[in-house]
Amino acid sequence: MSERIFEKIAPELNGGIPAGPAWHRELVESMTLDLPNIRPPVISPSTARALAEFLRFRHLFRNLYGFELEWPRLRALLARLPDAWRALESDLRTFLEFLDAAARSS
Repeated sequence: MSERIFEKIAPELNGGIPAGPAWHRELVESMTLDLPNIRPPVISPSTARALAEFLRFRHLFRNLYGFELEWPRLRALLARLPDAWRALESDLRTFLEFLDAAARSS
């Protein structure tokens, strides 16, 4: 879900969506950048690190795991999901406040 949000932001406020095999990771990392006179960071570095764990899992699941998931690894990742979600939600609310303020001032 966050990836789709970032894909909407990137063309308008980031200069585009990264290309290449690591574009997902680069997109998340680019959302941590402060772009003066354009936008503040969309997410914090700690939120980006949390999301990167889920990106790595998705990559492994799609490319390596198939139907043989390792429950201990999955359980550990699932345990971190609520905190990652709260961090993402908080960061996005802050970013939306920036967008609202920018819209009012223009």
